[in-house]
Amino acid sequence: MGILGDGDFMALYNVMFLCSDCGRFHATKLSITVIDGPNRRKQIDEMYSPLTMPPEVTELLRTHVMCPVTRNSIKLDRKELYLVPID
Repeated sequence: MGILGDGDFMALYNVMFLCSDCGRFHATKLSITVIDGPNRRKQIDEMYSPLTMPPEVTELLRTHVMCPVTRNSIKLDRKELYLVPID
């Protein structure tokens, strides 16, 4: 976690998804930096509107991911994505 001017904090977050197939959280290969972000897991839909969504997250929503438990291909929805702080 870094400190910016004016007391703002910048932290790195993993982007994870709540799998509609097995009901577990799974990591993606994506991490993003957020200024004054949450200190615990938070739904990405609560952090960003569709217009302010980081481009790498928008790109992730255009692809399919694989559930490592069932091995099924899944198309993600914004409501299934979460930001998880990296310690």
